Amino acid sequence: MKNVNFQSILIILFFVVSFLLYLGIKNYQNFVIRSFLKQYPGLKKNIKRIGGSLLVFRYILYICMVVLLSISLLNPSFSEEEGFKSYTGVGVDILFIVDTSLSMNSVDTKPNRLGLFKETVLRSLSDLNGNRLGIIAFAGEAFLYCPMTSDITAFADYIRGLDVDMIPDSGTDIKAAFKKAEPILQSGKVYRNRLVVLVTDGENMENEFPETLDAPLFIWGIGTEAGGPIYYSDEETGSKGYITRDRRLQKQQGSPGLIISKLSQSYLQKLSNKHSATYIHLNRSNQAANILVEEIKGMKKNTGKRMQEFIKRDGYQYFLFPAFCLMVFDLLFLESLFKYLLSRKR
Repeated sequence: MKNVNFQSILIILFFVVSFLLYLGIKNYQNFVIRSFLKQYPGLKKNIKRIGGSLLVFRYILYICMVVLLSISLLNPSFSEEEGFKSYTGVGVDILFIVDTSLSMNSVDTKPNRLGLFKETVLRSLSDLNGNRLGIIAFAGEAFLYCPMTSDITAFADYIRGLDVDMIPDSGTDIKAAFKKAEPILQSGKVYRNRLVVLVTDGENMENEFPETLDAPLFIWGIGTEAGGPIYYSDEETGSKGYITRDRRLQKQQGSPGLIISKLSQSYLQKLSNKHSATYIHLNRSNQAANILVEEIKGMKKNTGKRMQEFIKRDGYQYFLFPAFCLMVFDLLFLESLFKYLLSRKR
């Protein structure tokens, strides 16, 4: 579900907690009434109450409504497609080629190399708004992770979803990444005024020099030449720690035998010279993003009324409509039934 965001989850939590509190108060009130009637059984004839099974049914109905409304607020997206969305746009196409190999989890930068890239881009999204953005992820192979889109919210979701577990093939095949980018740049999906941003630590690429791309290239080098251990967390087994040379996990950062991953700055500078690219060492100063934004401001912009882009399909209506039907059923049918049953007890 691509539309889920942290703000929506907070609203849902508040909604659910409020409803659970309401149910707790109602159950406590019923408990007090039952206890009172046990002490004074003669009052049962004078107190009008609905049968327990009907109340339980209504509570279940309320729970279903809360669940459906909560999911609709998350606005899940069950389908994604490329299509034409009619709008007038002026901007630049920016294709990020992001290294998602295991070394990008090295902690020589905080929180880790991939995390630093994600934080940098997310901080700069307001400056990148109005442009179209896409992502190619690569490790042992490469794939188009996020097609070109001007939807900043969707792009932010894709940035947050980047992880070193995305590609099962280990390694760092930068040539495969550039080969994947080449047909995209030559197709109608990417427009004339565009640039490419390569994000990598350059490790294990020393003899790999891909062909030049038909677009200005920025290289963001991440990490330090001193290097750092690689932290890994396996969600399936729950095991976590720093990777050793024999592929085990150690909990302590200073444990012997750890793999130390280092930024290959010399290789990245050679690659930059070969491609006449702009090389920037990515750090917490946000300098890399600022230079990129300034470059974009100086470029000619793509203008068009029908630019091909990635469109997400909203799914909230599949949950909102059933919730609305349950509300109508409760208000029109159950409420009338309760009033009728109470009137018969007079």
